[in-house]
Amino acid sequence: MKLVRFVIVIVLLHGCQAKDLDEHHISEIELPVSVNEKEKDTKMTVVAFEKRVIDFGEISDSAPATGEFVFENTGNFPVVFRQVHPSCNCTVPYYEKEVAPGVTSRVLVDFTPKYGEPGTKTYQHSTVEITGNFLDTIVLRVEAIVRH
Repeated sequence: MKLVRFVIVIVLLHGCQAKDLDEHHISEIELPVSVNEKEKDTKMTVVAFEKRVIDFGEISDSAPATGEFVFENTGNFPVVFRQVHPSCNCTVPYYEKEVAPGVTSRVLVDFTPKYGEPGTKTYQHSTVEITGNFLDTIVLRVEAIVRH
């Protein structure tokens, strides 16, 4: 009976040791990290835009209008714009991908109005959505009354 207990104790101890070794071994394996996981490690910061809407007023459909959205990185880490998506191909944003803390920069937006029936006016607008290492998605908007 003592021999059976001894064997059971040895088997249990051996099983526990094997488990500990396996867990230790797994923690030493370096798994590949995807780009999205690397982005999650980027330090969060704060971006302060002077304005988020530009109203061009009344413009002609014969030429694009350019708007300037000025912002400051008021946080302690560089601002990194990860995705910048215009709502349509009539809008093209230009920007620096990374802006250092305390630096003022800008997002330029070229807005090319759509053509309409000659002699008419239409209200047109477009947005640019920006995501990065800051809490909320930033939405910049340009709008105009377009003369055709």
